[in-house]
Amino acid sequence: MGKIEYPNGDVYEGELQNDLPHGKGKQIYSVPKFKRKSEYTGDFNNGVMEGYGKSIIITGPSKGSFYEGEWKNDKPNGKGKNFFITPDGKQHMYGDGFY
Repeated sequence: MGKIEYPNGDVYEGELQNDLPHGKGKQIYSVPKFKRKSEYTGDFNNGVMEGYGKSIIITGPSKGSFYEGEWKNDKPNGKGKNFFITPDGKQHMYGDGFY
């Protein structure tokens, strides 16, 4: 178990291999394009989100939106659920689809 604090303010806590996130862990990361922060909890493989995990938006107008399911190369990929809150407060749920 370990902790990595990145220069951009992102933080990872969890299992490491060769000083990279690998195995189970949690990462809080910024998405500057959308002016928000998200928290991913799940599987990592050689420094990237890969396997099964959940990412939830923790700041910004879409706070509370999440994706839970399969990941590949830091992106939702495969079977999962997506719950999205638009900036005007509308809620959308997509279940067990492929992304």
